[in-house]
Amino acid sequence: MKKIIGTAVLAAALIGPLWPQEAMTLNDAIAAAAGDIQGRVRRNSKIAVLDISSRSGRVSAYIMEELMAEIVNEGYATVVERDQIELITKELEFQSSAGVSDASAARAGKTLGAQYIITGTFEQSGDNYRLRIKVLETQSAAIRLMFNETVLNDSTISGLMSRRSAPGAVSSTSQRDVLEAAEVEILRYFRKGNPSAAIQGNKVRAEAVYKKQIVKIEITATGGDNFNIDIDSRAKNKDIAQWKVTLRKRIERRLRE
Repeated sequence: MKKIIGTAVLAAALIGPLWPQEAMTLNDAIAAAAGDIQGRVRRNSKIAVLDISSRSGRVSAYIMEELMAEIVNEGYATVVERDQIELITKELEFQSSAGVSDASAARAGKTLGAQYIITGTFEQSGDNYRLRIKVLETQSAAIRLMFNETVLNDSTISGLMSRRSAPGAVSSTSQRDVLEAAEVEILRYFRKGNPSAAIQGNKVRAEAVYKKQIVKIEITATGGDNFNIDIDSRAKNKDIAQWKVTLRKRIERRLRE
């Protein structure tokens, strides 16, 4: 009997309560997931947010970037850069988290040098949505967390969904829009570091000062509303990772306005 009770307690700890839960806003659900993740991973570990699949690429990107920002800003772990993850997932031919086995996800985590890997889904459930997030330990492929929350179908989601391009359609966001948004956000974010920025071709090149160290930023527009961020600095890797996550978040928010 004790063994059965112990197993039930462990299952409840991993997947959360089984009874119906009130719907949360998307941002609150992401913050809640980040808080739960904090309690299940080793401090100062490296986490790779591999993929959150949904029918909208914009929604998937939003959830991943917001989750990465929450993790970085809480300071309990570092995150693998999106550029690195995209390169590895292409090499390993991963399509989405819905089609990736735990063993394959763990293998990707090892390749990325991450101790934990995050996958998930965002799917419609009745009038609302369900956000499911799984945290795997890469060394053993053991599941450390199964997060499951109902998300309100509110203006945030409808706004993200409404800007989803149809297959083959040309994005309404131009390269110039991306570069101008990047230039503005770099100048605003590094405003205390005497920043300078200029648009050159399909790039924004900028410099600023952080704790007496020169920070060189290069943002490249890669088509539609997509872009890559490169930062060259002697600052701590943790700081550089946070700058990238925060800059991407700010630029994408400006593009949605």
